[in-house]
Amino acid sequence: MHKTLLALATLAACGSASAAFTGDAAPGNWAVSNLGTLTGTFSLGTALFSSSQLVMIGSDSSSGCTGASYGVAGSCELRVSLNQPGIYSFDYSYVSLDSDGPGGDLFGVVVNGTRVLPQISDPGGAVAQIGTRSFTATSSFAFFLNCTDCLGGKSTVTISNFNVSPIPEPSTLALWLAGGVAAGGMAWRRRLQG
Repeated sequence: MHKTLLALATLAACGSASAAFTGDAAPGNWAVSNLGTLTGTFSLGTALFSSSQLVMIGSDSSSGCTGASYGVAGSCELRVSLNQPGIYSFDYSYVSLDSDGPGGDLFGVVVNGTRVLPQISDPGGAVAQIGTRSFTATSSFAFFLNCTDCLGGKSTVTISNFNVSPIPEPSTLALWLAGGVAAGGMAWRRRLQG
């Protein structure tokens, strides 16, 4: 009974989480942009949302990207951003069709305006990669799909099981800590008496 009440109080104190791409994380709240200058004949990256997943398809070009360097996060990328603090968690499925492999197309995140290194995709890894990640953002969060050379084929990332939950307030964390100390003290006292 006490554990159930504590769990309900914890959920109420934390606020509600946005599961999948709904609520505050609905597709219309995300900014989608293509950064950098592709040369020759090119196709820009696209972001396709549903309520349950985000599919990002990277850019590709016949001549490359101005300022690009293979295997290094360069200037040409598809970026999908949300200006909302929270704890972001998701599953991803990455596939590179680049003839040079995944080093030509890097997938990662930008947290609070700073690119997180190393990026999520392994540039020396398999052309198909999957995983689960979690990041805490105090102001903004973004996915990026960077074509480092922007030649030889596109890559695709599918984001699923997406969730963003509120960051607990310091007072909530203090309440959790006090509750844990009190519960530990009661258990210790019972052990001494028993």
